[in-house]
Amino acid sequence: MDGIQGEAKGRFLRIFSSASSECDVLEIRGSGSNIIDSEKVMPMEQVSKYLRRQEDKPVFKLVKHQVGEYFLTHQPSPPLSWIPEVISELGLDQHIMTILSLAYQMFHVSEQVVRDEKLLVMYAYINRMRLIAVHNEAKSSTTCIILVHCAGVGPKEECEYIFRFLKQNKELFQSPYFVQLSHLAVRMDAALGCVDTPGWPDWYRLDEDNRREWETTRKAIRLAQQDLNLCRNNAHCLRKQLDDGRDTRGLHKDVIAGNAGVRKAFDIMESWMDSIVQAIELELTMADDFMARLSREMMRQDTDTSLKMAKLSVELAKAAKADSSSMKVIAVMTMVFLPGTFFTTLFAVPSLDWEDGERVVGGRFWVYWAFTAPSTVLIILLWLVTTQRTQMRSLAEAGKEQWSAQVQRYRAKKIQTPARLGLVG
Repeated sequence: MDGIQGEAKGRFLRIFSSASSECDVLEIRGSGSNIIDSEKVMPMEQVSKYLRRQEDKPVFKLVKHQVGEYFLTHQPSPPLSWIPEVISELGLDQHIMTILSLAYQMFHVSEQVVRDEKLLVMYAYINRMRLIAVHNEAKSSTTCIILVHCAGVGPKEECEYIFRFLKQNKELFQSPYFVQLSHLAVRMDAALGCVDTPGWPDWYRLDEDNRREWETTRKAIRLAQQDLNLCRNNAHCLRKQLDDGRDTRGLHKDVIAGNAGVRKAFDIMESWMDSIVQAIELELTMADDFMARLSREMMRQDTDTSLKMAKLSVELAKAAKADSSSMKVIAVMTMVFLPGTFFTTLFAVPSLDWEDGERVVGGRFWVYWAFTAPSTVLIILLWLVTTQRTQMRSLAEAGKEQWSAQVQRYRAKKIQTPARLGLVG
């Protein structure tokens, strides 16, 4: 067991790197109408001692620390070793460090008994912000640690919202559900921020830039929907805890007042939740409808373009066929006149002695045709055999089939004629 917990601690320290040497601290203490809150910046080496210090009165302590890029290294990060020490001092198992190392959104609340003291433990990871809170029911005190990523504006703004919410509702700090209520508030605020964001993309402009804008908007709505799912999970858990905790016997009046305030605030938030759900579903439907409409329009444009390209291809094919026909005519004419041209040149060679006569056309002119005509026919036949074999084979097979059909009809007719005349015994 110690080996597993040691591995969990080592993994946590290898994943996170400290991005600051200081921590922001929020402290709330007091009773009745004399409740005060204070904020300060504390060097990181003093945080462990501060959180482990035993208090004789109810107090709420929250420490926020910025962490850098998450990465697995071979060497643990010593500046963050105070976090496992505080977790161990609070009596929690080190396997929580493994849960905090996970990189997917989650929310979990559980009750534990440590050293005969009842603890309410909450840990969550939302929007690159990790939170762990432990409430000691006997002391009415809460210790909370928030690790927020230094990159990006969203996590920092949500931390600022949590700080403001806790200070504005500081009279509820002794309630065990104080941090849980603040988590619900910040998640609902994030969902409302998406719903109320002005400047939606153009509904009528159908182009690639507008499509990308709608994709970004739809992604933001999906994230808001995810936030809302976490809210509903939190709300279901908080409702069950409030209903189970109606028995106020043995509780301090400040705790009773805090629980009543939490219930009142939660009832208001819960009444808003259905409206937010409907708004997000409506906007998500609008985004999906536009994306489907845009897809159909882009498909229609692609189809029109394909038809235009097909028509252009047909025209190009016709032009190519016309060019091919012209070239074929030129080639045939060349084949026809090529033998005559050849032999004319041959017979005009001075080495050949032709007898002069009175006639323009000599008596041996027939020799020219005797060579030219057969050569022309031979060249055309060679061309047909070389380039038109498939067509010639098809014509030959078609002629053969026609001849076979005529022969069969003739034979059938020859057999039927004697039968009609009554000559067949």
